Amino acid sequence: MADGTAYSHPGVYIQELPGTPTISSVSTSIPVFIGATQTLDQSDLNVARLVSGWADYRSRYGDYVWGSEVSKTVYEFFAEGGTTCYVIGVTSTTQLAPAGNATIADTATGTYSINAASAGSWGKNLYISITDAGPTPPANTASNYFSVNVLVKSSDVKAAKPTMAIRLLKQYIIDNGIQPAGEYYVLESFGAFTSASVLGGGVTCKLAMQINAKSIFIRVANVTPASPGQKSGSRRGQPVQLSTGGTDFTLAGYSNAWPALSSVSDASLVATPDAAVADMTVDTKGKDVTDYKSVVITTGVLLTCQNAKLKNLFYVIDAPYAGISTNATGQVVDNNHNVVDFVLGTNDSTPLVSYENAGFYYPWPVVVNPVSGTNVPVPPSGPVTGCMARTDINAGVHFSPAGVVNGHIQTATGMTKWLSESDQDLCNPHGINVIRNVPGYGITIYGARTLAVGTEWQYTAVRRFVTQCELSLKAGLQWVVFEPNSNFLWTTIIREVSAYLSLLWNEGALFGNSPQEAFFVTCDETNNPPVQRTQGILNVDVGLAVLYPAEFVVIRLSQITAPSSGS
Repeated sequence: MADGTAYSHPGVYIQELPGTPTISSVSTSIPVFIGATQTLDQSDLNVARLVSGWADYRSRYGDYVWGSEVSKTVYEFFAEGGTTCYVIGVTSTTQLAPAGNATIADTATGTYSINAASAGSWGKNLYISITDAGPTPPANTASNYFSVNVLVKSSDVKAAKPTMAIRLLKQYIIDNGIQPAGEYYVLESFGAFTSASVLGGGVTCKLAMQINAKSIFIRVANVTPASPGQKSGSRRGQPVQLSTGGTDFTLAGYSNAWPALSSVSDASLVATPDAAVADMTVDTKGKDVTDYKSVVITTGVLLTCQNAKLKNLFYVIDAPYAGISTNATGQVVDNNHNVVDFVLGTNDSTPLVSYENAGFYYPWPVVVNPVSGTNVPVPPSGPVTGCMARTDINAGVHFSPAGVVNGHIQTATGMTKWLSESDQDLCNPHGINVIRNVPGYGITIYGARTLAVGTEWQYTAVRRFVTQCELSLKAGLQWVVFEPNSNFLWTTIIREVSAYLSLLWNEGALFGNSPQEAFFVTCDETNNPPVQRTQGILNVDVGLAVLYPAEFVVIRLSQITAPSSGS
């Protein structure tokens, strides 16, 4: 109220009064990625760190490398339109695991210490060779030009019971059309180098810098140049296997990461990409995939979110890599029934729980990696969360991140498994969101369901939109706490909530021809009786006419009889 003593002359005076805080929509496009990174400082272990771009990720967690699914996933998230995420780095133990390594002595040029690009026993499947490049040199003489090659044995790739590491390498070979060269497949080749390429040695010589910048499989840890004039006696061409070296990341390594989820208040998505391949050796009893479900999905993320009341986190679940089950002889059998069995628990009596805040995506897309430019398989959660972020920003969270408009995966060049409509007939009823090629549109997320099939929360867009409304109202009404529980407060709440919901209706996020049809807000004596007011309780009832996606479009076409034209 104005104080008359504050004014000296007649006229109009301006006072700026504080208004009631308005309600605005919170972000729904910030994911948390949990996995094994290339590098991980002890201070970052099991701690959520904000990452604002791919360069930011590289500066803290290392590069895009084989053996780190989280690196691929984070890159895809940003490439598809994401802007901000969190990363929780995990490992098998408190001591970070070393990578496989080998020392190669080439008497013509020097000695090379080579490591696998990331930790884990997967590196033992790699072989390194140094071969002549350029014109064939005289007998017993090394060429002035040479190449460094990353190899994998053909016999390992063609084995009847391959490990998960080999299965992923085989997919890389298929995706890039690599043909066997004798007993090996050449995954990468670098050169031609000369003796000048190793001058200075260490990791700053030209050879080391080029390989370390362009390889997704190896890192040159050290180069020791050969003595001047030493040009003979080379044993070039003989592959050297990387040692077992690394310790495999196991699903148990995730257990210490779950508490970190509770520390991230503004995240809305969560993914565990490395878990889709961790511990995945061939097991005829299906223990590996059962552990993925029980250790990570069910008692890990879902139970953590339920216990900590983290309803804001929507879990984007990666299907286990293709070939998850085996037949009686131990050979890999890759078909869609395996994925359905995984979800339903047909073989292991461990079905995925019906959960409204989770979506299951299958199969893995293939993309071009930014390091070497070759095709690599990636977990679905990267492009899926990227599409979610892009859709939220460009269209709104009430739009499904699926279909040829909002679900198009821009970076995909292929799929680890090409699915047809009949394949999707098997998957869709069980909440398996299929990623497949749509003729004329490209590779697309063609499913929009949660794991709560058959409930009011069976659609991803509905669940995520209502979550956004809940969180926005919670944040926007914080000022109400400890205010006098009066008619004036009730009227103010109704006005502010209605204004917010009217904005959503104007944006097309609610069904109805008018705001009155789209929502209701009740905050009066009918839902705030004296007995509850004396207990300090204020009730605000909100009803929303949500939009459901047009999942099945039925075109009814009939013939009509044209009227006679007369005579």
